Amino acid sequence: MKKILFVSLMLIVGTANANCDGERRVLARSDIQGETRLVWEKQLQSCLENAERMKVLEAKWEEEAKARAHAAADRKRVFEQKYNSFKEPVPGSDTYARDKYAQVLGRNKLIEEEFGEQCQSRWRDLNDPNNSITYDRFCLSRKGYTYETHLLDFYKKAADDEPALVAANKKARQEAARLAKLPGVKIGMSADQIIKGSNWGKPKSVNRTINSSGTHEQWVYGNGNYLYFTNGILTTIQN
Repeated sequence: MKKILFVSLMLIVGTANANCDGERRVLARSDIQGETRLVWEKQLQSCLENAERMKVLEAKWEEEAKARAHAAADRKRVFEQKYNSFKEPVPGSDTYARDKYAQVLGRNKLIEEEFGEQCQSRWRDLNDPNNSITYDRFCLSRKGYTYETHLLDFYKKAADDEPALVAANKKARQEAARLAKLPGVKIGMSADQIIKGSNWGKPKSVNRTINSSGTHEQWVYGNGNYLYFTNGILTTIQN
């Protein structure tokens, strides 16, 4: 009988909550006496000790969770500071392409260092089993930061070509400034006078026709601007 009662009471305890309410309710019964009561008193004591240990563990876990959250927030803050340190290049500047290439290259490397391990692909190129894909670019591009690889070659070429392009543009601006100080063209001017002494300068192209009356030239400047010569003398201005 005692054995049956003990098993029944143990089933009650199995449904009790962490506050040991099941044990307390059993011990509150007047018919629980003697050896059975001692068993339940020990059970209650064990429950209380376990509850205290669990309380300590939960507090520890909570602190550890807070520490991990703070560490993650600090790491994210440091990462974003580094990410944002690669400033957007100034549009129209003489170093725009080089600055853009450096920005994209630096940000890509930073993202790979931060997320590369968790995004590391186990795939291999089926056409070349020895060519292992180091990073899963799709995974990296889903991290919420600009990750570019397909444009790197474009930016690299633009950066390499930029100094020559900047020099050519500078030369063109200087020539435009020089021409702006010169007078316009007049009928009767020679080709040499127009090139060296007018604000028209050299044409983009020349169309030449030779017939019995002499040599006829059409100088093309673009934007509907033309000069017409007969035997080296300006005869018509079209603009």
